[in-house]
Amino acid sequence: MTTSQFTDTSPRIESAEDLLLSFKAGEKPKARWRVGTEHEKLGFLRATHEPLTYEGPRGIRALLEGFSHRFGW
Repeated sequence: MTTSQFTDTSPRIESAEDLLLSFKAGEKPKARWRVGTEHEKLGFLRATHEPLTYEGPRGIRALLEGFSHRFGW
C-alpha cells in the first residue's frame, strides 16, 4: 500500500506503463518488507444492511463520482 496523494500537479496516467510506474514509486525496498494484513471495506445500507449496488443514487458508482468531484480525482 502506498501513502501517495496525487494532486493536480501529478503526471497524467496515459498508458499501462505509466500506471505501473506510479505503483513502483510507492514500493518499499525488499529489505524493509514486513508481514502485514489486508482487509476490504464493504459498503452496505445502514437501514437494511443490504450490500450496495454499483448503479443508483446510493451505489458504488455514485460514491466514486462523489469522491471525484470532491477531491478532484
